[in-house]
Amino acid sequence: MKKLIVYPNASRGGVAAVIRGRAVAEPQTEFHCIFFNDRGGRDAYSDLPNVHVRVVQKVRSHNYISYSAREHNYVQVSVIASPETVEKTELPEMTPLVYEFHSSNMEIIAREIDALAFNKLDRIVAPTRFMAQKIASSLPARSKVQTDVQPNLVDSTSFYAGPARLHQLDPVRIPLIWIGRFDKGKGFTSFLRLLSLLPDSYVGVAVTSIENDPARAAEFLGEAGAAGVSARVSLLLNLPQFKLGEMYREAVSLGGALISTSLMESFGYAVAEALACELPIHAFELPVFAEHDDPAGRLHQVPIGDVIALADSVQGVARG
Repeated sequence: MKKLIVYPNASRGGVAAVIRGRAVAEPQTEFHCIFFNDRGGRDAYSDLPNVHVRVVQKVRSHNYISYSAREHNYVQVSVIASPETVEKTELPEMTPLVYEFHSSNMEIIAREIDALAFNKLDRIVAPTRFMAQKIASSLPARSKVQTDVQPNLVDSTSFYAGPARLHQLDPVRIPLIWIGRFDKGKGFTSFLRLLSLLPDSYVGVAVTSIENDPARAAEFLGEAGAAGVSARVSLLLNLPQFKLGEMYREAVSLGGALISTSLMESFGYAVAEALACELPIHAFELPVFAEHDDPAGRLHQVPIGDVIALADSVQGVARG
């Protein structure tokens, strides 16, 4: 059985986690992945024999996807963040075409909806009930396409509880890990402000995937300087999944935590992965987090934007 996934950027961000989670859960399925740009993630699946990656120029991609679908008889073709691909790609009549939304930015989602050729789609999917409902309510009346929930899966080969085998963190300080892009919706300035409110025994570790615009990383470093925490925060780019899992497990042993300052999430992959590693999480409260399984109560939420409450949460858990 073969499935095709199309996404613009081969990076180590959230979509890479989506693909890895599915490939690990379905080892008998071949996943063919077509990207338009290599953003440092082409080898993100090198340890998974059932994932096959191609980077194809966007101008050639529609013909290539159509050809690939004819050759491989896919049981499903999934397109993410590329409505133009839906419009311009011709698939065999019986091949299901699914459009997936993984962004939480409703402005981006609205632009994609406006550009979608609904007559060519079999389904629309989102990773949580909350996002599926928001998307379904945003669809135009002409759309008769069903919106379904397809929960994202955590890569169990990278994210699990246990001792760390790789040591990447300062062994005498308490690590607070932050994952995401440096845009306003991810709230990176709140993370830096949080760090400034905590004792020097806490250090920040920001992990991001490579971006087109280096100005975003420069802005993060500038904000760190303005917050007075430059010496207490480190920046890691394009961290492989297995190293991120090892970092989570090491952080558990050091009394650390994951920090989520996002103002909106479609799923919250970092939270799900941290929970799998039994790492405590301190986060701004979001509707999608209610859909995560947290029987041990490791996810501690505070009102959105309340950085002081976030600092109190971090120190309160540290005190036990």
